[in-house]
Amino acid sequence: MILEHPNFLFISFEQAARGHRLARVLAAMPHIYWYSHPDNGIKSWHILGNTSIQQRWVSPYHYNRYTPNGHLPPPHDFVKPYLPNIEDYYKNIFVPKFLEAKGDELLDNYILPYCTHSLPRDIYRYFPNAKIINIIHDVDAAVNRYKRVGLEFPAYVKHFGFVPEDNEYLDYLFRLDARVGGDLKVKDVWADQKYGTAWNDDMFDACMVDKRQFFEIQHNARVTTNHPNVLNITNVRDYKTMKEFIRG
Repeated sequence: MILEHPNFLFISFEQAARGHRLARVLAAMPHIYWYSHPDNGIKSWHILGNTSIQQRWVSPYHYNRYTPNGHLPPPHDFVKPYLPNIEDYYKNIFVPKFLEAKGDELLDNYILPYCTHSLPRDIYRYFPNAKIINIIHDVDAAVNRYKRVGLEFPAYVKHFGFVPEDNEYLDYLFRLDARVGGDLKVKDVWADQKYGTAWNDDMFDACMVDKRQFFEIQHNARVTTNHPNVLNITNVRDYKTMKEFIRG
């Protein structure tokens, strides 16, 4: 089964923990695949230039999983609000779409990096032979970067080809986007789900309390991770250790 392939490499991290930046550095290694595309950067270290990827307008290190044969499907955490059934997603959407984009051919020739906000335990359950780099974030640093970056991320993400157009959560985002006048952001969704109203800057402190609690819970889960396929790292990057881990 494709999910059992050993050449999956997951970079597991919380929002604002600089996981995409690390993935770009690792993809400079010749045996790790880079999603070369004008919108991502032809080389992994190309972070400047025009792009249609809205997330990159906020954080230039972000990228999409473009390949010559199509767009590889996201890990489940990216689409969880739309498609909450993880078993069904990996079996009936992820695997067929992955094969459709000929991801299996990439796996036979490269190590394939996937960025995800899922915890390691939720990855190796479905990808039992994958390597996982677990970024153990500093809570204060993550909160501070989330203030500047995470709140401003686009929230009306359609996930073309992976989420049906009649999806209930997608319809909710469509309606909320119209209500706020377009350019829906993460902070707008938080405000609507928390208070049922539009975001205003008076909500900032309450939002940060919520995020700090979340980052603390996730930190505790990450710091206690112990699995042979998982490398725990901090924001102090030890690239030699990472290379040795990836090469096995």
